Order: sequence, then C-alpha cells, then structure tokens
Amino acid sequence: MLRRNLALNRDAVGVYQEAEQLLRASVAALEATLGADHLYTALARASLGRTLTAAGRAPEGLALLRTSLAVLEGQLPDGHWRLQVVRSDLGAALAATGDVAAGERLLLDSHAALLVDRGPDDYSTRDARANLARFYRARGQPELAAEYERPERRRPSR
Repeated sequence: MLRRNLALNRDAVGVYQEAEQLLRASVAALEATLGADHLYTALARASLGRTLTAAGRAPEGLALLRTSLAVLEGQLPDGHWRLQVVRSDLGAALAATGDVAAGERLLLDSHAALLVDRGPDDYSTRDARANLARFYRARGQPELAAEYERPERRRPSR
C-alpha cells in the first residue's frame, strides 16, 4: 500500500516514470500475496493504467483499466464509487485511443455518479472533473473545459 500511495503522489505531480515503477512493483507484490483477482490488486492495476494513460501510453493504460474494471465489477456492488473512479479513467483512456464518443459518455456518467455519491469536494469527484476538463481541452473546447475546472461544478451531466 505504501508503494501505491507514493506512486499516486508521484503521478499527481507528473513524475510518471517513477510512479510507473512503484505501481508495477506494487501490482507484482499484491499479485504474489493476494492474487491477480483481489480487490487491492485490481485497484493498483487501475492506478497503473491511469498513470500510463497520463504518460501518453493510453493503449497500455486502456488494457489495464479494462482488466481492473472487470475484476472490480465482479467484487463490488453496481454503482460503487470505486467503479466510477475506474470508469472515469477508462473514459480518458478510450478518448486518448480514439474512441471519443464512448470515452466522453463514461467520463460524464462517472462524474455524475461521483457527484451524487461522494459530493463535489471529494477527491474522486475532483479527479473525474479534472478528467473531463482535460478531455474538453484536448478536443479544442475550452469553454466546456472551464466549466469542469471550476471547483463548484455541480451539474452532473448534460
């Protein structure tokens, strides 16, 4: 867990290579001790997928996020906030690999669910909002991006 937390910190400040190394070590350790289909292993794998996507390696990130989401969907109740976090990251990876429509739908839906379930100030909701802002900036839609960059953003979806 310590490695994963440190990796998430490195990811947050854009030090992707170090975050990747820490997350790969975390995933390997969790797989060895808990198994590949354990909740914690899937969460660490999802974090690695998010990091790879942010580092410009979206196809690799997409594969890890899909695998992680499949494991998590089998273990968590439908609508669980952790599923929404991974779905938001999956949406970002889909958009980055060219499936823009599916990516946008996942980004909007997961943000809306997190907004209701966790509230606008929770870190998971803020991360989903940041994914949406990056998505719209990358698509040349700064007005929409700006709406999601505001912390008080409360409209769940369009």
